[in-house]
Amino acid sequence: MGLGFIALSFTHDGDQAAMWFALFAAVLGVGNGLSSSILLALSADTAPQSDPAALLGSWRTSTDAPVRPGAEDRGLLLWIVPCRSQHIAFQPERTQ
Repeated sequence: MGLGFIALSFTHDGDQAAMWFALFAAVLGVGNGLSSSILLALSADTAPQSDPAALLGSWRTSTDAPVRPGAEDRGLLLWIVPCRSQHIAFQPERTQ
């Protein structure tokens, strides 16, 4: 996938740039799908048959760990910013 990203960076100046972009994007998509499928298959194959939940849960947590903080931070930010701006924008005036 690293080579696919490097190749993708050279597609913007060439002839038929859209076709090359689509080709390398498809290669990256296939690589991503295969790599995640391999990780799921390995975890299912190595899990003990009597109680697979403990290994599968920890495996999934460890493989999702690099991705999850970014998604949670964006979700929290998207929740806080509208709440704060709505509070500031629609604050009622005080009369004495």
